[in-house]
Formats: sequence, C-alpha cells, structure tokens
Amino acid sequence: MSTTEPTYRKTKNGTWVAFGPVTAFEQTYVNVRKRNGDLECRRIESLGKSFTVDGVECCYAYLAYSPPDQPRGRGGCGHPEFNGVDMCTRCMYSPM
Repeated sequence: MSTTEPTYRKTKNGTWVAFGPVTAFEQTYVNVRKRNGDLECRRIESLGKSFTVDGVECCYAYLAYSPPDQPRGRGGCGHPEFNGVDMCTRCMYSPM
C-alpha cells in the first residue's frame, strides 16, 4: 500500500474521504489521486485522528461535499484562480 499521496477511501459508514500522510493535509486544499490516475483538487473540511501505516503517520481528511463557489456537477477545483475552462494556476487542475 502506498501512503505517499492522498487517495480516496470509503469509511465504514459510507463517507468518501481522502486518505494519506498527515503532511499532505497541511493546506486548506488537497490534490487527491482518483482511481483512474487523475488528480482532483478538493477542500478539506476536517481531519480525523492520525494513525501509523507502514511507519508513516496518516489520517483521513473529510472533504467538502462539492468544490466551493461552484454548482454541483460542474467540476473544477474551487479555487478563484480557476475560470472553469483553463488550468488553475494554484493547484494545476485542468478539466481536460
């Protein structure tokens, strides 16, 4: 199991969270690796308790339901630097 970058996990109660090293969740936004290999920038609502996996301190990051300032289904990273068409200059999110 790789613990170097955040990935999506489903908790026992069915909530989708980001799982990764605690150091990856030091900012308000995090790039989460999707199953297909793409990165998705999401806003962190809160962090769970930390625990150790393979010697790395990890935790779950509970994510905002949808990117802020954007309607659901539109996608995007939610940063003001993203105009909905081109690449975000903050997190390098691109809809392409």
